[in-house]
Amino acid sequence: MKAILSSIAVLALANVAAVAQDEIPKGWFLHDDQAPTLTLVYYDPTSGDVDISLNCTTGYPDVVIAFYPRSGETGEERSVRLELRNGDTTHSIDATGQIFNGRYIFDGLTTMQPSLSNMLLGGFTVILDGQDVGTFTPNESDSKHVRKLTEACVG
Repeated sequence: MKAILSSIAVLALANVAAVAQDEIPKGWFLHDDQAPTLTLVYYDPTSGDVDISLNCTTGYPDVVIAFYPRSGETGEERSVRLELRNGDTTHSIDATGQIFNGRYIFDGLTTMQPSLSNMLLGGFTVILDGQDVGTFTPNESDSKHVRKLTEACVG
């Protein structure tokens, strides 16, 4: 399972590198040039850094969520509870934190459920082991990228 998640993270970062050659998007952007694999990435509007990504294959509900904390964490590999929360709606997954390609990343496998889809479209806060670590809200132009991923990645 760990090898699968790492392989998917490599694909996500490869897609990000391809965009780096052009202008880096701000906010949510869907990389669909490797279809049927889709990678939705949130680019920090000020730095252009990747803050969070979701990776799936069209027609399948499995989704890898990867969160890249800004804290510059460099600790050992560890397990955490990663939650996406919007109001009373929470989508929780078990994630592993580890250094990958020079950055610390928390990633885990989940499925595209209506509650997750709604949070991606309406915005959410990322919580790691009970600590709020960032909020992500799509703007009007971002929603088409988010919608395409959420519609494609269902079983």
